[in-house]
Amino acid sequence: MASVELRNIEKAFGKVSVIKGVNLSVKQGEFVVFVGPSGCGKSTLLRLIAGLEDANSGDLLMDGQRVNLLTPKERGIGMVFQSYALYPHMTVYDNIAFGLQLAKTEKHLLKERVLNTAKILQLENLLDRKPKQLSGGQRQRVAMGRAMAREPSILLFDEPLSNLDAALRVQMRTEIKKLHQRLGSTMIYVTHDQVEAMTLADKIVVLNEGRIEQTGTPFELYESPASVFVAGFIGSPKMNLLQGKIISTDGDLTQITTMYGATINLPIRGSEQQPGDEVVIGVRPENTRVVASNDQPLTIVNREYLGNESFIYLAQEDSEDFILVRESADTPLQVGMPVKLVLNSQQCHIFAENGRALT
Repeated sequence: MASVELRNIEKAFGKVSVIKGVNLSVKQGEFVVFVGPSGCGKSTLLRLIAGLEDANSGDLLMDGQRVNLLTPKERGIGMVFQSYALYPHMTVYDNIAFGLQLAKTEKHLLKERVLNTAKILQLENLLDRKPKQLSGGQRQRVAMGRAMAREPSILLFDEPLSNLDAALRVQMRTEIKKLHQRLGSTMIYVTHDQVEAMTLADKIVVLNEGRIEQTGTPFELYESPASVFVAGFIGSPKMNLLQGKIISTDGDLTQITTMYGATINLPIRGSEQQPGDEVVIGVRPENTRVVASNDQPLTIVNREYLGNESFIYLAQEDSEDFILVRESADTPLQVGMPVKLVLNSQQCHIFAENGRALT
């Protein structure tokens, strides 16, 4: 196991700045997930840690030692890529052993490590097969085994499940989580899928345009998003984000109204917010409530029945924007009904015009 620390890491390709002053600490044995949309810099950051890319500036430390000039091999890194990259003419055993053979590992130790790795990944009965005889999930486990067999201090995963179907992704998420629990290794995992991030991570790092938007546990990011970007990215389905305006401030309470007529009163940090200021109100679908009303501009435009729950979509006339409400499966709400939006201030998140959280 090893700790990782990034100090003001910068990376550019030509004139395009990709990583912009990233500072991050990863503890020994921690499972950290980098998540964000395509192009946010998460894979580049992983490659910088691996030594496959060189930082333009900043320091990268492992166990307190600066490793900027060390090769991937010297850093003790194991990496699992999006592509399995298995050798089709080799058996599972030989694919797992390949890195050890390159490192000229003694034969008895090589065999011991391969068999131990195969046992951990439940590949013992597949060692004589070739990749074409394996399922997608089995191939991914072989790719993981090849990285693990060298007993690296840090395991890096670059979107390893993106080529699998939905059922296999769920299965492999469980396998990777169990693997971390068994090994206790430091793992850094890249994905664009926030469900993967929420289910796997001890700590999530949300990246946006080469910068860290927020770092925290899945619970912290879901319950206390630091920005509009994090609020809209973390959570499935995503948070409703409503345009609002401050009506008045009275002591510790601020009154805010939305374009849909709902009004809330709640405390807001700081005294810089003034009546008339534009804000964004964030509320999760499970905390969004509506009641039937004939004098409101919102109408139910769609209802999705999912067996154990229903998703209700609300919109104004001629608007492409909608509000999503999570209701019980037997809700009486039906398409075409006019409704009124009802918000509980204790379940709302308020963001300033610059996108940063106020509550």
